[in-house]
Amino acid sequence: MLVRVDDLLFPRELTKFEEKLAEKLLEHAENMLRAEYGRCGMDFDAHVQVDWKLFNIKRVIGEMVSAALLVGASRGMRSGSSTSGPQSDSVTWADVESVKLGGMAITDEQRDLLGLCRGSGPRFSFPAPGEWPEELLHPREGKYAEYSERGRC
Repeated sequence: MLVRVDDLLFPRELTKFEEKLAEKLLEHAENMLRAEYGRCGMDFDAHVQVDWKLFNIKRVIGEMVSAALLVGASRGMRSGSSTSGPQSDSVTWADVESVKLGGMAITDEQRDLLGLCRGSGPRFSFPAPGEWPEELLHPREGKYAEYSERGRC
């Protein structure tokens, strides 16, 4: 693994359960990035050999694991409120795309930092181009017209 639990900076001590979970999340985050590099047609192992790219990869893995481990289900939450009266809860999500069921997600900012493709945006389908040349000189013989700068040959 590229990143160990000891490499991560947390604002508090992790419990034993969180340390075990962090190890699994680190492995999962690295595999997610490896898959994303492959999906974008890039070689993950080649990028790891370049110092500044390795630094960015480790940074993104740390951000992904920290967000999943410390923030967990509250990732992307802008505001939340709870009332004890006759039970009331309210949550507003700021960035819905960054919220995943497992807590691990690669944001667009992280994709940009790593140079990964986003895979979103409009997709178009165009008709196949016509055959060249488009005009037959002698339709019966099947010979195509030829053109030059001086005109028709």
